[in-house]
Amino acid sequence: MPISGLMKDTFDYLTTYGRGVRGVLTGCKVWITANGLELGHVDGAAKHQGVNVNPDYGLSQKVQGWAKMCNDPSPPSEEYTTQTAALPLPTPTIEPVYEGGQQITIDGLVNGARFQLSRNGIDKGTWRTWGVRHTVDCGESGGPVVMLTKAVHRGDTVDVLQGVGKCEAQTAQELKVLCVAPQTTYDPSILDLYPVGNANYDGGTTNILGSTYHVKGTVYYPAEEDGVSKPFNKRVAKHGPIPIVFMAHGNHDPSVPSHLGYDYFQQQLAKMGIIAVSVFSNETNGWFGGASNITTRAQLIIASIAYFQQLNSTGDPIFGGRIHLSLVGLMGHPVAARL
Repeated sequence: MPISGLMKDTFDYLTTYGRGVRGVLTGCKVWITANGLELGHVDGAAKHQGVNVNPDYGLSQKVQGWAKMCNDPSPPSEEYTTQTAALPLPTPTIEPVYEGGQQITIDGLVNGARFQLSRNGIDKGTWRTWGVRHTVDCGESGGPVVMLTKAVHRGDTVDVLQGVGKCEAQTAQELKVLCVAPQTTYDPSILDLYPVGNANYDGGTTNILGSTYHVKGTVYYPAEEDGVSKPFNKRVAKHGPIPIVFMAHGNHDPSVPSHLGYDYFQQQLAKMGIIAVSVFSNETNGWFGGASNITTRAQLIIASIAYFQQLNSTGDPIFGGRIHLSLVGLMGHPVAARL
């Protein structure tokens, strides 16, 4: 599997004033474009970062988020369309404030709102916010981001000790600096690493047990951007061929394009850096031929594998040289699981 750098960015719900970006690495540069033009950026971003845009978004603009750390760019976020803000606006709330504190945290804010703050009746100014929570004088949710004067390196130790007024904490938080790597948990679906390209493939026809069947289906793969027949992802290609998974649907109503039912799973695999193929087997549906039906489905999968072998070896613009043919996965449900 290729090793990825930064993951894809995501947005909060976008109104014509909203400006929140999620899923970026702390310390990176993040910027926002609308209809292809940059409207604002932040150097040294938080994981959930607000970006003030200028001018404000217009209605129905196409907005994307971008990030970069040490000249290593993330894939662009999915494209979002700005919407009209929902009314009425909720009443903001303020978390408890203690003597000696220097920050005020306000909840219940709407993405893109501007709010005013006063102290003892005296106006302290107007702030722009990207919603839910805002810490005044820090400008981002969940607390301040401390800008360091010198870059940290892998293995460095960082300690944090807090105090409020004359009260100082008795414990500190300590952590070790890690290298930039994919964020992993017990759930592999967290690996939203790459944009996803997709295409219908057509490998012609094949003869199985005296009958003619079409060799076709859908394929999803890591791409440079989301969409149909987009170029293969350059970062993935740089690390060499990647695994491919072929999946086959069960015996259902032949009028229903059952092979499209795996699209959600194909997209998830492609985001993780795996090519995912769903084989069209509808021509075997609607009849119960016993072992011969299972044989036909198996041969259709084999024909699709052969077709992608051909694409891999003949310089196909998307898949040429991209498929690791020693790492081939098979899956199916329910009758296809017997293959």
